[in-house]
Amino acid sequence: MIKPSPNPPQPPGPVTQALSFGQCPGSNLLFSIRADIPLEEALVHASDHLTCATAIAFEVADSCPRTLQSLARSVLHQLDVAKALVEASIAGISELREVP
Repeated sequence: MIKPSPNPPQPPGPVTQALSFGQCPGSNLLFSIRADIPLEEALVHASDHLTCATAIAFEVADSCPRTLQSLARSVLHQLDVAKALVEASIAGISELREVP
């Protein structure tokens, strides 16, 4: 059998949809996520943001008054959960790419 193309292009994988965010009082939404960013790239970037947020939360938890430390630590736990979900999603997408 002769194929019309030796390696036809792969169909695009999952991508982001456009989303605006960052409302300030008295203004429109300030920021937006572009459409058509490969989902794996978007998740990797989100993971980087969560890593930065975790570093900030650690500093806050270590330097805040003792009465607020449990609240600051709960933020760390929420960030850990979010990062784990993102990392698991990246791994799942990576596995899909490896399947022929």
